[in-house]
Order: sequence, then C-alpha cells, then structure tokens
Amino acid sequence: MNLPTTAIVLNWRKGINKSGVYPVHLRITIDRTTKYDPIPLLQNISLEQWIGEDDNWVRNTHPYYFEINTKIRERKQAVQNLIKRYSLAGRMPTFSDIFAVLKRSGQSNSFNAFFAEYIRRPTDKLEPDTFKKYKACLEHLNNFKKEIYFQDLNPELIEEFYCYCRDVKNLQGSTIDSYFNAFKKVVRLARKAHMLTKEVESELFEDLHIAVKKAKRSFLTIEEIKVWKNYRFKKDETHLERDRDIFLLQVYTGYYYKDMINLKKEHLVKDHQHGYMIVGNRTKNNEQTMIPLFKFPEAASIIEKYKAQLESPFVFDRKAFLAEAVYNRQLKQIATKMGIHKEVSNRTARHSNAQLWIRLGTNRPVVSRMLGHSKEETTKNYYKVDVMEVIDGTNHIDFKKIGI
Repeated sequence: MNLPTTAIVLNWRKGINKSGVYPVHLRITIDRTTKYDPIPLLQNISLEQWIGEDDNWVRNTHPYYFEINTKIRERKQAVQNLIKRYSLAGRMPTFSDIFAVLKRSGQSNSFNAFFAEYIRRPTDKLEPDTFKKYKACLEHLNNFKKEIYFQDLNPELIEEFYCYCRDVKNLQGSTIDSYFNAFKKVVRLARKAHMLTKEVESELFEDLHIAVKKAKRSFLTIEEIKVWKNYRFKKDETHLERDRDIFLLQVYTGYYYKDMINLKKEHLVKDHQHGYMIVGNRTKNNEQTMIPLFKFPEAASIIEKYKAQLESPFVFDRKAFLAEAVYNRQLKQIATKMGIHKEVSNRTARHSNAQLWIRLGTNRPVVSRMLGHSKEETTKNYYKVDVMEVIDGTNHIDFKKIGI
C-alpha cells in the first residue's frame, strides 16, 4: 500500500503576474494522481521571500512570516496525522477524506476536533451502541470545555471531567465508565498519531477511579419460568407471544439477544442419540459454548416456529427480532401481564439459565462451557470439558418432569 505524499509548493502553476507574489498550495499525491489545496494566508509570497524548507518556508523578512509558517505547518500536519491514523488501521485515505480534514485544519491542535473527526470517519467498525457512547462522551466533553488542546490534557483535567459527569450531569458510574472507555480509545489513537507522547497517555488515567455499582443480577425462579412458558396470549398479542418465545429460548440456551440473532445453522447440531445441541461461539467474546438444548422439550418447537428460510445461514428468521431496546420494553410489558414483579430484560434470561443449572447441581466446568465464560476464575478447567462431558454432566436433570 503506497501512502499519500505531501509537499508545500509556491506558485505551482509556474505563472508570472505583475504583483510578483504568489499563493502557496499543499500538494497531495495518491496513486500517481496529484491535487493541490490552497493554503489561506494573510498575504501571498514573493519568490525572494520564499525558502521552501520544512518549518521555515517563508523568510523572516516577511512581516507575517511567523503566522504564515504556522498556518502551513498546521495544514501539512493535519494531513499527515490523517495518513498515520489510516495507515495504522491498514487503510488509505481518499482525496475526499483529506479535503474534509483540511476544511477543519484550523482545529488541528484541538482534542475536541480530533475526537469529532474520529466519530465522523472512524478507522475501525463501531457497533451502533458503541457509536452512541462515543457521541455522548464528546457531547459531554464539549459541554464541559468547548476547546481542549492536546497540551491541556493532564490528570487534573481528566479528574475534573469525571467530577463534572458525576456531580453536574448526575451520571451513573457505569455510564461514566463507558464514556471514559471511549475517551481512552481516542487518547490512544491521538498518541499513535503522535499528537501525544506515550508517557502523557499512560499518566492521564492513572489516578482515576470510577465508582461503579455492581448491578444486581435478576433471574426468574423455576415457578416463574413455568408461568412464562404456560401463559396464553390473546389473538391480537402475537407480537408479545413471539418475544415470550424468544426469551424462553434464551432461558434454555443462556444466550444474550445478539447471540440468538447471530446463531448460525452450522452451530445447531443434532446428536443422533439425544437431539439438538448448540456448539458455537458467543458474539461478545468469541468463546465457544456447548449447550444441551435437547434437555428442554419446548426448544425444538420454538426453533421450528421461527426458523429462517433454507438459503439463510442463520437459524432464525431476521423478522423475528426487534431492536434490543424495544425487545426489552416488551419483555417488561410481558412480565407485568404475567404478574412477575421483577426487572426483566434480555440479560435476565441468561442469569436464569445459569441459576437453573447451578441450583440443580451441575458441575462448575460444565456450566462454564455452556455459558461460554472467558474469565479465569470460571474457566480454569475450560478446555477439559468436551461434548460428552456436557451431556453426562446434565444427565441427572429432567426439565420435562419439572415442567419447563
């Protein structure tokens, strides 16, 4: 990959005029194609006043030599930073990418502007929820201090911004933590683009301690799962019945909603002796799961009810799924209808699944394998568990007799 090259040129058209002064352009070359961007200056430059050396383009005999050299340096640095950022991501910027940055080159020393530029043109893929966190973080940062220059970044400013989020905006610790994760990512990118040193990056968040309350895990009891499973909806509530069914399948699998959406047919296998099992990877951490789905008599009928077309690589029809926020709202509505007075969300299903297996005596390594845990304390025996051990480890449990 040949990266774009840049150069500063005076009078690139080689024209001659009566005034004897000429504009300065930034020359940009990508794959042997060259374009010129005019640099807005207080005055044009004569041939006698032009040196053309890096950081010393105009002689000090010019009345605005300092301002002009600074402006040229800013324009060139803005493009070089963009090229570095793209090269680190294994990509090459286009002319439109570069000219978009040049329009904002006056802000090249602004951390706020650097943050905004990353959101506008991220060099890596951001999930919709993650993208929202970046935007929200920048919005709060701009409200806190509209213009933060790179030289302003220090531990004291970071602490002040944290206090602003906590005390002025009354944000929860978990929310602030997610915003600061975005903040740290942008700081890391700025360091890679040589806008900051590694030492500055490492010390910025060193003394920051964000108080995050550990969320209380809510789960359904066996009796509540029975109520959930056996509830009969009205004819005009088929949408709620669908969401009830998907949630029930989450309880059976321990999968998060995104895991259910992305479950592929290749991961749904049928053991010739027992029935359906899921042998696949979780979306969140790519850890493998082994789930004896055959233990739940209702699972096969739910899969059949919402299965995708033959040509689809996914198990379920995409139309069966809503936006996660809408799905969670409807789960709360369903719980209220059933008289279940708990905070129910898609995560509740996973916690309910774990509680079922643990309460009924399933060994920890087997639970770890089924849930696809990646933490050391839950996976120290992870690789010792195979498919037959999952089957043997759950043989003593009969959900059909229990009524689930």
